[in-house]
Amino acid sequence: MTPLRQHGFSLLEVLVAFSIMAMGLGVLYKATGSSVNLTRTIEQRTYAVMMAQSLLDHQQSVPFAGWEDHGRTEDGYEWRLTSEPLPEENPVPPALHQVTLEVLWMDGEKPSSIRLLTVLPELPPPGESS
Repeated sequence: MTPLRQHGFSLLEVLVAFSIMAMGLGVLYKATGSSVNLTRTIEQRTYAVMMAQSLLDHQQSVPFAGWEDHGRTEDGYEWRLTSEPLPEENPVPPALHQVTLEVLWMDGEKPSSIRLLTVLPELPPPGESS
């Protein structure tokens, strides 16, 4: 009588297959999670840049006394705006100011920020014509 051959997979082969599948799914899960986090970070940074640019677009010159302002949006973005005169060897009206606008927010538990710098002309002092 010939021995009967059994068809199918052994327990060891099934365990190896499940282990390989679990490792593959783990890598796929991590890649998908990283992609979602990166998309959220890019979205937050884009929003911060657009907000900063919008704040700068509201004023085309710096008051004579300088410019300092700050605020906070309802969705947790904070911003600070400052200006300082640029040193000039031969000042020719109008004087120029370097304007710095910094936007800060929380990216999960990590603080994030962007900083925009620009140069704007200074308004003449009150009572003085340009």
